[in-house]
Amino acid sequence: MVRSSLGLFLIAAAAQAVPEGFVIREFLGNAQEPEIYPTAVSAAANGDVYVSSDKNGSLGHVPGMGRILIARDTKGAGVADQVIEYAKVESPRGGHFVGGVFYLVHPPFLSKFQDKNGDGKADYDTERTLLVDGLGGGIEHPRGADHTTNGTRMGIDGWLYIAVGDFGAGLLRDQAGAIGLGDKKRVTLYGGGVMRVRPDGTIHGGFSLTAEDWPRWTDVDLALRMEFGIRCAHAHGVAALRTHVDSETLAYSQRHWRALDRRRE
Repeated sequence: MVRSSLGLFLIAAAAQAVPEGFVIREFLGNAQEPEIYPTAVSAAANGDVYVSSDKNGSLGHVPGMGRILIARDTKGAGVADQVIEYAKVESPRGGHFVGGVFYLVHPPFLSKFQDKNGDGKADYDTERTLLVDGLGGGIEHPRGADHTTNGTRMGIDGWLYIAVGDFGAGLLRDQAGAIGLGDKKRVTLYGGGVMRVRPDGTIHGGFSLTAEDWPRWTDVDLALRMEFGIRCAHAHGVAALRTHVDSETLAYSQRHWRALDRRRE
């Protein structure tokens, strides 16, 4: 018991440790906003912090409890002195502000919001666009937004990467797959994972480009691609590793399976 308590104490102390010259300071708290209920945060390049706030927590079902707050430090003091309600939206679970657009996961949807008149509030009626439908369950699900989709980030390749929870994608409604509303293509995840979508709501482009490239892949190409994936996994750690066994034709899939067998050896 003493060792367990000491271990917890050391872990807590390590969590508060910062490099010399840095300090931990509360940026936003109940003094500025009595009801924050944060589920995720995302910082914009100008220093604005977008806070996903959901008074329902993970299991609630009451409509109208979700919103996005912008916390601003207008004085350069390192503390938010202005809080703006950017948008009201059910079950907000994190987003990413890029190029004047806030991409938000609010299960079962991925949407983008914009503030074109500069008042700090999303132009909800005119500048909100649904990009994906079917990302886990939303407020209507028996468990609310619990264990569903949380967060998205735009990669350097320009795609939005979505962290899908263990309820999967495209399973809780019509079981036909999550749909990208830009091209009406579908993707199904039977459990947690990562899916990606273009900022215009198209999700099939990457797979189509890969399929076009299959005829040019050689055994050496596959070996190099798999080896690179293994080295990245070793360096950074992953929960799942892409094998590149994703062909739609028998000839290509046999080649990929042979390459995989050699990697396993």
